[in-house]
This record gives sequence, structure tokens and C-alpha cells, in this order.
Amino acid sequence: MEYIIEGVIKYNSSNGTLYIDDSGMDMITLARVTNEILLLFIQHNHVPLKRDFILSELWDKRGLTSSSNGLNNYVSMLRKALAQCGYPDLITTIPKHGFIFEAEISNLATSDIPRKDENLVTDLPLQIPPVHETKVQRKPVRQSWLTRKMIGSSILAIFMMIIFLPGVYDAYKLRAMKTEFFTYKQCQFYIADDKTREIATSKIIDNIKASAAEINLNCERKANVYYFADNKVDSSGNVVLKDLISYCHYQSKTPCDNYYLTRHINKGDHEK
Repeated sequence: MEYIIEGVIKYNSSNGTLYIDDSGMDMITLARVTNEILLLFIQHNHVPLKRDFILSELWDKRGLTSSSNGLNNYVSMLRKALAQCGYPDLITTIPKHGFIFEAEISNLATSDIPRKDENLVTDLPLQIPPVHETKVQRKPVRQSWLTRKMIGSSILAIFMMIIFLPGVYDAYKLRAMKTEFFTYKQCQFYIADDKTREIATSKIIDNIKASAAEINLNCERKANVYYFADNKVDSSGNVVLKDLISYCHYQSKTPCDNYYLTRHINKGDHEK
């Protein structure tokens, strides 16, 4: 599959190459793992990815040994390759969580299906045949041309379905993973993992608003805020709720600001 990144970088996931037309730069060939990480980022564009998810997809599911340091090295190599193309800030590190890739992505669909049928009529003799031979010769040629044209059109339609249906599925998958939770002033809050969705309630919304005021979260300007929550039970039977709020300036390449909050909730669901 071929993609266009930020409208200029041509990326071929089949051979792991990056190239910009008319730039004078040499084609960049990514290492296998680096290529797979970039493809995973593109398939989850604008969605925060946990380190555990990336390690599981690219290593654990294949029976390979994974390491966080190894992942950092490959992401660093990918950043350097994108920097050579003039875009060093497409990957943002979310501390103690993972990474988020944010770029304008479009699919580049190409068709190499030959259309030899267009030459069939021009290959006929230029000399006009006798009248008594016309019914015998021209009718089979026309039928053959129409038949091949129909077959060619069917093959082209199947080819286009193969190209575009995965893209439609990926777009639906991304929308399903990145859920808009609620809007507070100019901040749009998103949830991007299933565990947070399970504990997301109206009470948590109130807690987030209170926390936003506590940490002076600037929602007077437009921003995307990613919310992650995890809860554990301590030895006393009380719930320890840990929140991560990742504040990302809208359409900005600056790193996201991360805030970590810990709250204790007793068995009756009342905060201490």
C-alpha cells in the first residue's frame, strides 16, 4: 500500500521507502521493524498507542522477545527518517504511556491493469473488406471487443474494491477507538482505550472538570485532551483511581503536557 504523508512524502509500506518528488533527496529505506512501526502509526493516526500494545502487535504476537528500550531505538530511527523529509515532529511521546502519531494521511491508489482491448480495432486491416465478407468478419470482432471490455471493467472494479475497502475499514476502526468523551470550554476530551471507557461515568466527568481547574488546564484555547484512567484496590479495600490527562495544543507540533492525578475512593464510592 502507498500513502502520502503531509501531502508530500510518498511512503510505500511494501518495501519501506520514503521519498519526496522533485526534492533532490535520496530515497530512504526503513529497516523492517521501523517500517512496521510507521505502518502501525498510520493505521492508528491521531490515536495514542500504549507501549504494551505496540510491543504486543510487533513482537509478542509473533513469539519474539520485546523490550521497551528496543522500541525507543526504533522510534528514534523513524523520527530521524521523517526529519530527513522535513517533518521531525509527527511523533509525540506520551510519558509513561506510549506515543501518538499525528499527520495528514491519504492513500495513493494506482492501477497497472493493461487495456489491450483498445488496440483491437486499430489492428484490423485498413482496407475495406468486400460487402459479402463484412457480416462474417466484423460481427465476431465487435463481440470479442465488447466481451473483453466487460471483463476488463469487472477486473478494474474488483481491484478498486481491494484497494479502498481496507481504508474504509481502517477509518471506521479509528473512529471507534478514539471516542469523544465530552467538551469543556475549548477543550475536547477523548478516550482511546477500552479500560477507561468501562469506568467513565458522569461522576468522573465532574472529577475531570475539578482536576482541570486544580491543575489550571487552559481550556480558553482550543485543545485536544486525552484521558486515561486506571483503578486498583489497596489492602484496605479502598479503590485507588489514577488519572492521566494529556493536554495537546490544537494543530501544534509542541509536545503534549501530561498531568498525573491519584485519588482514593472508599467502598461506598465516597472520596476521602
